[in-house]
This record gives sequence, C-alpha cells and structure tokens, in this order.
Amino acid sequence: MAHIDAPFPSRPIKVCPPGKSLASWLSSSIMTIFVGVGALLFIVPPIIDVVADFAILDAAQPLSGAGIESGKCSVYVVLVRCEATLTASWPDRPLTRQKVDYLFFDSLHAGQRQAVVFADSAHANHLTTDLALNTFGNRVATMLLLGPVFLSVSVGGFAAGGMGVLKGYRISGEFSGQLLHLVSMRLVHWSPDRWTVSPFPSDLIGETRVWEVRRGYPILIDPAQGLILGVAAVNGTAAMPLDDALSFVDLKAHERQALLAWIGPQKFSWPPGTKQC
Repeated sequence: MAHIDAPFPSRPIKVCPPGKSLASWLSSSIMTIFVGVGALLFIVPPIIDVVADFAILDAAQPLSGAGIESGKCSVYVVLVRCEATLTASWPDRPLTRQKVDYLFFDSLHAGQRQAVVFADSAHANHLTTDLALNTFGNRVATMLLLGPVFLSVSVGGFAAGGMGVLKGYRISGEFSGQLLHLVSMRLVHWSPDRWTVSPFPSDLIGETRVWEVRRGYPILIDPAQGLILGVAAVNGTAAMPLDDALSFVDLKAHERQALLAWIGPQKFSWPPGTKQC
C-alpha cells in the first residue's frame, strides 16, 4: 500500500479497530454457542427416545400399576412436543421413574393428549407410552427432517463462536503493539456504519475488507480517486482506515495534534453523496 510521509510516531501503537472489539467478539461468540447448545438440547432427547422405542416397538404392552407422574404437550404451529415423567413398579424392583420426550408433526390436534404407559418385560429399564408408539413413524420422519437442521445449527453455533473469538484475536494481532505507518486506501463503498475499503494501488497484496464503524467519517486525502487515510503494520500487509477523530489509534496528545495539523481541515470532506449534519 502506498506509504504516506506524515508526522506519525515511530513506536509500537495500541489500536482499537473499528467494529467489534475482542470483548464484544467473545460476548457474541458465547451467545452463538448458547444458541448451538440450545438447539442440541432441543433435538437430542427426542432422538434418544425414538431409538429406545424402536427396540420394544413390537413387544411393548400396557403396564399394570404404571402411571404418568407429570407431563405436558406444547404445540409450535404444526410441531408438537410432549414431555412426561413415567413411573412403574416391577416385582422385586424399586419404583422406576423415567423422563420421555417426543417430537412429532400434528396439525389436527392441538389439545391435551391422553397416554398409557407401555413397557416390555425384556427391556424393563425403558418405559414408553401408547402415544409414542402410535406416532412412531411420525416421530422418525420428524427426526429425519428436523434432526439435521438442529444438529447443523448446533455445530454451526460452536464453529461460529470459535471463529468469532479467533477473528477478534486476529484483527487485534494484525495491528496492536506494532510499528505502524500511514498509508492510502481506496474507499470502495461508504455508509454511516459500514466502510468497504481495498488496498491502493490495487495490485498490491491485501484484501478488501468491510469495517463496521459505529461513528465517525473517513479522512479523504484524494476525493477524485476515493482515497482515504489508513495505517498498516510496517512488516505486514493488513491495513486499517482512520476516522476523522483518530479514535482507532492510541496516540498521545501531542502526536494527535501534530497529525491533525498535517491533515488540515480540508481533509475532513464528507464522502460523495452525503450531507453534513
């Protein structure tokens, strides 16, 4: 990128890149991971119950003395989720309690559902209900349709969260604590909260990057070519635009005053097509 000869400190400088800070990257990543965990917790229990019911599908019978300790069904448009705690007493065994979780499609019945506890003596460790057995095919189809979606959201949540943290570290590591110098950059597109900036000259190594800018304006140094002022690491190719308040770099008072004096008031031109407020 084209180096600019201007008063700028020749010492390592701490930067605060526009957009998300490392702390906000971490915060949003944690939220994304929570979404992934939520999706995982939503879909895994019904899958486990489908697999367990398959083993007793043909042999399950109503179980005398069994009951439903608590249970409820929630309807989400055409998706029904039923959760319950089943109890059963077997000879020579303590009282058995088991939580079950069913997920299936039903657009016709949105009210309360009745259920009877079923079991197979050969699989005494698993309880189910006639509701689960009668909707078994529906539940399998629901898992085949929704399972990959929710599992993808879960995996994507973990992946996006990890990538968010890594991106925060990478952006901070590209500039902070390094020797920087002023460079010219091309402003490809501008809006009040998003700057799209590319290297200048365009044949130099670098990437076009979108910066999320909460406030401020770029410093235009060549309006005809759409060039703005930025900084780059002396031993790197990454560059970052500067705003009119120089708030993205941690300069001392005299350093800031010297650079502002070099820039001059005429350099604070609004991008073409915008109005001064």
